[in-house]
Amino acid sequence: MGLGHIEPLKYALTGNSWHGRFRTAMFRADDPLLIDKYLTAQTFPLEFRIRHLPKTHATKYVGNAVCPLAIANYVLSHRLVDDLPHSLTMVDLFAGIGGWLMAFCYYLRFRIRRVVAIDIDGKALSVYEQNARVLCGINDVVLIKKDISKLTINEFRDYAGDAELIVMSPPCESVSSANVFNRTCEPAVSLTVKAIKLVNSVSPRLILYEEAPTRKACRGALMRVLASEGFTAEYVNMMDYGCLNPRKRLLAHRVIRHASP
Repeated sequence: MGLGHIEPLKYALTGNSWHGRFRTAMFRADDPLLIDKYLTAQTFPLEFRIRHLPKTHATKYVGNAVCPLAIANYVLSHRLVDDLPHSLTMVDLFAGIGGWLMAFCYYLRFRIRRVVAIDIDGKALSVYEQNARVLCGINDVVLIKKDISKLTINEFRDYAGDAELIVMSPPCESVSSANVFNRTCEPAVSLTVKAIKLVNSVSPRLILYEEAPTRKACRGALMRVLASEGFTAEYVNMMDYGCLNPRKRLLAHRVIRHASP
């Protein structure tokens, strides 16, 4: 499916528009292919179940999601899945509608026995569940509608104790309008620190992390937090890994070697 007069390599997709270097091109809200254009630009399968939502909600969710094909290519290029069993349990922190899930079940073709999706947004989780069950064929889908900052370690262990794979995409708090007057970098790292504490309470084989670029003054603090916990982190243009719009993201990974049985 084409993207009409929009040239996808020159614009970065957000909630309802393409943002280029010098101008912004808005999609028409009455375009019957609007959601298809968003799914295509973000490399979600066109059969992805999201059309039951109003267009403004559906496009926002897709536009803000992790780009599944880019994630799949990233983990392959770094050989991050070499030690993963093909059949696994996956925990998805800040899950949204399931960009990470599509990367592993749709593009990488992993068989996911059980998925635990945690997010504060119940509508996003309902989309996640539909696609986990219908597109990915996962019968054991656990949805946790909760603020991750309020999730206890014991609760997390109950949900994630047997996970081989944990993925996370915390929001970029330092540029949130809620923190516009906060000049410290604490918001940029608080959810990351919390999420890492949770993950450190269990023993997955692989941890993957993605976040939109925080403000420049706070990037060093965030990178130091990740490095101190053993993550390899880098800022990348997702287009280099197959995304159809130039989204800059912080990607990080930590491989935990398990002894052979």
